[in-house]
Amino acid sequence: MAKIIETPSPGPSFVFPPPGLKPPLIMQSRDEQSRAICSFSSEILPKLQEITSPGKSVFFSPLSIHEALALASSGSAGQTLEAFIRLLHIPTGKTPLDFQAILTMGKQMENTIQVFNVSNSLWIDQRFPIYKDFLDRCKLG
Repeated sequence: MAKIIETPSPGPSFVFPPPGLKPPLIMQSRDEQSRAICSFSSEILPKLQEITSPGKSVFFSPLSIHEALALASSGSAGQTLEAFIRLLHIPTGKTPLDFQAILTMGKQMENTIQVFNVSNSLWIDQRFPIYKDFLDRCKLG
């Protein structure tokens, strides 16, 4: 069993769900999220093609990679968090975890016929201590 560290707390705290995230803002945020994931995927595709054999097709899930990196970013702060935000094309004033909140909140909207499920997991090396607030931030759903 991994040792859970109660203090100190790394990085900033994130509020879930983001305050004031009502249905119209969810839709606006979904548009921002869509643009961010499209920008991220068009940036990462050439890099993935570089590491595959020439002439081969590349199959990947930009959303899965984006969400995995957003989850990883929750344990970062300072320059590292800023690098994640740039890489993931997160709009100014938002955090990667805000985007995860949008996915969760969108699933909870009433009067929708769309079903969208996202499943993430965190595999922790039991030899390393874990910050409790990192675990809390990862337990969004």
